[in-house]
Order: sequence, then structure tokens, then C-alpha cells
Amino acid sequence: MGILKRYDNMDDINPVKHMIEAQKANKYVRIGSDLSVTEMTNSPRIVQLANRYPDKLKKDTIESSLPALLGTSTHDMFERYLRAYDVAHPDTYLLERRMLTVQEAASGRLVRVAGRFDILERRHILWDIKQTSTFKFVKGNVDDFEKQLNIYAYMLQLDGIKVDTLKILAVFPDWNKWERQRQGGSYPPNKMTAYKFELWPFQKRQDYFRDRINLHDSASVVPDDQLPLCTDEDMWAAPTKWAVYKDTNARKASRLFEDKADALAYVNNMQDSATAIIRERPGRRTRCADWCKCAPVCTQYKDFLKQLP
Repeated sequence: MGILKRYDNMDDINPVKHMIEAQKANKYVRIGSDLSVTEMTNSPRIVQLANRYPDKLKKDTIESSLPALLGTSTHDMFERYLRAYDVAHPDTYLLERRMLTVQEAASGRLVRVAGRFDILERRHILWDIKQTSTFKFVKGNVDDFEKQLNIYAYMLQLDGIKVDTLKILAVFPDWNKWERQRQGGSYPPNKMTAYKFELWPFQKRQDYFRDRINLHDSASVVPDDQLPLCTDEDMWAAPTKWAVYKDTNARKASRLFEDKADALAYVNNMQDSATAIIRERPGRRTRCADWCKCAPVCTQYKDFLKQLP
């Protein structure tokens, strides 16, 4: 009795492989729009490269596809049961409604933006369901969530629905009670936690919406070598650091510096400066390396790799 074999390669698990194949085959195709809300908050370079080179992008693996698939299942669960709740309690929820907003860019071209919000409670509380990591909330890297919610609120107001509250219902697959006890503070208190976000004034929402339309519209008509560069935030960039070690046998750095001159100054003031050494820890662009499908066709990332030692 017991385990006869462990399958380390998910490609050998047919039910998983075939489920993902079916999910991709039925994936929603954007029809009648130029941009989705998700694309609006994304880097114009990434959006354009994805549109221009669909056959040259980094291929999905089963492992990389699973988070999105599990996130979809969470959305489907809420939609199914809240629709059932709404039958018994009419007009409580609007669920998974598609929206289309058409606005003129600075170029004079009309840009069609499509979006689909998750949950609108009693026509004034907008909820977005996110399956995400605890790390994102611990570090406070949630500006993208705030921007996306405010875009939806803006589009809804154009349709005559005035939202007054923005909330995220975050589901954390990596949540751990021991980490909660150890970290406390900003670590999520539960595996599923709700957060309230700032609702921007209407003018700020409108200005942001138009700025993003203009940015993406401009990028859509320039050649690859003129596309806007991704920012450090876009690339989840970690800067190059300089680690100071007491000697060649030290396993742990005494200090880390983002400037080599600061590291040298620190060494010069050390009592055992004669044996101290400085090691460069090259910067890393985590999104480019691990997550961005456009990395194989992105000259910005290729140039970065050429600079590494």
C-alpha cells in the first residue's frame, strides 16, 4: 500500500494537460475593441509586442498557466453562487458585466476600451477578485489594483452608475498561519482578505483614462525601436547591489549597497579592511526573466542581458 510513483513533470498528467488545452481553446477573444482594461494599465511596449509577434512569444507551460486557471475557477465559483443568491435576493449583485467605452485620443483616432468587472454590490460597491501572493500585499505593490478599479469606476459612471466604494477580495494560495504569526503587520490575516481602496475624484479618473489611451495609441503606430521603454516598475526590476564581505571565506555579506562608491567608503572605514572584499550582485528584471511573454522579442531586455557580466 502507499504511493507507487510520483509524477514530477506535469506534462505527464493528462487531466491537467487536457484541461489547460481546453481552457486555451475557449479563451475569451477581444472583439470590437482596441484595448482591454488590463492592457491599459500594462506597459505599451508589452501590449504592442504581444500584438505584433504572437507566434514568437514565450510559450506557456502547464506550470505557468496554472495560476491563471485557478484564478478563473475562483471567479467562476463566486459568479455561480452569487447568481444563485441574487435569485432569492434580487438586485443585490451585478456580476461579470462587460463594458465598452469609446473615446477620442489626442491623435484624433477613436479608441475602444473593453472591460468586465467582477462584482457590483447594490450598484455602488465595486469588488474585484484577485488570486495573488501574500508578498504583493506585504510589500504594498498594489498600485495596479487601485488603477484598474478606478478605470472600472470611471467606465461605470459613463454608463450612469456612480460607484462610491472600491474593494479587492484577495485570495492567497501561499497564505501560511505561521508566517502570519511571525510577520504580523501587513501580512494578510486570512487566506481570503478584503481590502478597501481609494476612489479617485472623477476628474483624476478621467485624466488617467485619457493619458493611458494616448500612451497606447501613440505606441500603436511607431516601429519597434521607438516603442516606449518599460519602467523599473513594469519590469519588477531589482537594482544592482554591491555586497561587502569581511574576507573571502565569509558566507554572509556585512552590508549591501546600491552604489559601489558607498561600498568602497564602507570598506575603507572597516578595521579589517585589508581582508574585506566587494562582490557585485547584478540587477535582475524578474518580470522579464520569469513572466513576460514578450522577452524573446524585446530589444530592451536583450540589451540588458548584454550588459550582465
